[in-house]
Amino acid sequence: MINPNRFLELSPTRAALRDSTGSRTYGELLEASARFAGILRTQLDALIHDCREKPSIQQAALHTPHSTLHAPHSPRIAFLVRPGFEYVLVQWAIWRAGGIAVPLCIQHPEPELRYVIEDSGAEILVASAEYVDRLTLLLKPGQKLIISSEWTEGEPGELPEIRPEAGALMIYTSGTTGKPKGALTTHAGLAAQIRSLSKAWEWSPDDRILLFLPLHHVHGVVNVLGGALWNGAFCDILSAFDADMVWNRICDGDLTVFMAVPTIYARLLARWDAATETERAAFRAGCAKMRLMVSGSAALPPPFFHRWREISGHTLLERYGMTEIGMALSNPLHGERLPGSVGRPLPGVEVRLQKQDGEEEGEIQVRGPTVFAGYWNRPEATAESFTGDGWFKTGDIAVCENGVYRILGRNSVDIIKSGGFKISALDIETVLLDHPNIAQAAVVGLPDPEWGERVAAAVVLNDGRTLSLSDLRAWGKSRMATYKCPSHLKVVGDLPRNAMGKVVKPEVKKLFCKTLLLIGSSIMEQWGRPDELAPGFRVINHAVGGSITTDWIPRIGPLLQEVDPDFVLCYVGSNDVGREREQKEIVRDLLKVREQIPCPFGYFSIIKCPQRNERHCEITKVCAAIRAALPPEDLWIDTDPVFLPGGCPVPEYYVEDQLHLTPAAYAALRAHAQPMVAVWTQRN
Repeated sequence: MINPNRFLELSPTRAALRDSTGSRTYGELLEASARFAGILRTQLDALIHDCREKPSIQQAALHTPHSTLHAPHSPRIAFLVRPGFEYVLVQWAIWRAGGIAVPLCIQHPEPELRYVIEDSGAEILVASAEYVDRLTLLLKPGQKLIISSEWTEGEPGELPEIRPEAGALMIYTSGTTGKPKGALTTHAGLAAQIRSLSKAWEWSPDDRILLFLPLHHVHGVVNVLGGALWNGAFCDILSAFDADMVWNRICDGDLTVFMAVPTIYARLLARWDAATETERAAFRAGCAKMRLMVSGSAALPPPFFHRWREISGHTLLERYGMTEIGMALSNPLHGERLPGSVGRPLPGVEVRLQKQDGEEEGEIQVRGPTVFAGYWNRPEATAESFTGDGWFKTGDIAVCENGVYRILGRNSVDIIKSGGFKISALDIETVLLDHPNIAQAAVVGLPDPEWGERVAAAVVLNDGRTLSLSDLRAWGKSRMATYKCPSHLKVVGDLPRNAMGKVVKPEVKKLFCKTLLLIGSSIMEQWGRPDELAPGFRVINHAVGGSITTDWIPRIGPLLQEVDPDFVLCYVGSNDVGREREQKEIVRDLLKVREQIPCPFGYFSIIKCPQRNERHCEITKVCAAIRAALPPEDLWIDTDPVFLPGGCPVPEYYVEDQLHLTPAAYAALRAHAQPMVAVWTQRN
């Protein structure tokens, strides 16, 4: 993908990018990436030699139903590098050294980083200095960790010729339908994606763009960074998005292209609303200097479309794409851009709708050189994602009106089937955003025994506004069919989103589940994934720590306000109920906690004794005394079997220092809708 001669023809002294350390030229990028590629090549040569000794890993196969691609083994190199000059030199160096670039997200916690590194089988890890400690913890025997700043110590040396069909970039999907999968795109595929956008959006060396999007996602990596540098343009890279900083850069008046997600535009609009008239005039003047403003990665609500045009004079260009295909559809650079639509197929991309008999809508399917090679190490998933004649199945449902595509939603998430009707969640969201009290909205379908699914809306309200379900339905019935009006409403402080600002619909569905709040000491940290403890519940695990009196009581109020639980289960440790505490004090403190909790409440105790000795007997007596003094409607769970209302026993389950619910406990939870948990006894 990187052709040094292309940039040398443009002039090596031409500015390529700017970050917090200053501006860099294309010549500097080429030299630095060549030096770092020499360092990587030394390591890769050893790995390739090792692969020749091990035929089982000599080739990595990616199967599609229409062909089988056998690519010679290309080492994967995962990198956690801050946005800027070092990110680009590492990315280019990986490609120039013959590796597959696997970008890691700097916001991801350790388990998610570990998953990508292990799933990709990365042989080499690269980190900028501030992230070295994070990746050092994840190193396994045989893996090499290199610091990106070491490029200065490298020697250019001889680099391999990179074939177009070789793997170039592995970006992990968002994982909304399971564990994230590594989508592998070849150098030819990347080149096709960028050429398509360069032609459609008329990129030129004179363009200047601002980059603040995450660099582990196609939008930032390909559309912004790749589009700019492929065309010899200039990319101004920020470490993260900040509304004030972005507006200030727009006001400088030197940007020509701007690309963002709807969430970013919403935040810029919020800053506009808080601005003075003088600031607004400067904002508007800066926007006027640009030739193109693009929105993507999530559906752009029509109210944002109209409002942005009103304040900036720009009609946002909305496009459609995904990790596996790059960009496939786009509104025109020159011509009418329709709100709610994603335009027509981009150059070199074939698009069709796979419809069922008699229906206007269908699944978007894509074919062409921009489509990825396959999912890494997942031949079955790759095969399932293609039709027999080679079309990639996006899973997105759309209609095509006069050649222009309009997305209705995801096949499984945004299409609600209620009472025999197929309903677009995105269409309902568009209507809801016209409500004067609603700032953000996400619509999902909830299972219903009578209707199949019921429409549910999670909304963020404008400051100082309120909204009830009855008022929303009354308002909605004059604007959409009754069966489309939400039957469930949840007002939230913010909607769950991924790193690109896209609403995560499976997480929205969880907002409508009953919430079980687990509170207690640091022992709670041993529970692992709390949502596994109570199927059907939204489980929140909060380790308060410390003593009941000094730590819990002042924290319970704010915690309840934040979580708003339906049930609370409180851990009382053996230290709390031991000899050192008077029974009356414990009861007094627990009752103070209980007074702040306005919902069904239970306690559980983990008796940490090696055997039923004198201490165990003493603790058991104290527990019995406390239980007798507490309100009878409250639930106490400890190592002695107890019964819930209705005579349902709480079974005990002990497995290797892990806390679990038995199948019987799961059944009891569903049957009684009570917070239950198995009791864990730590034995030596």
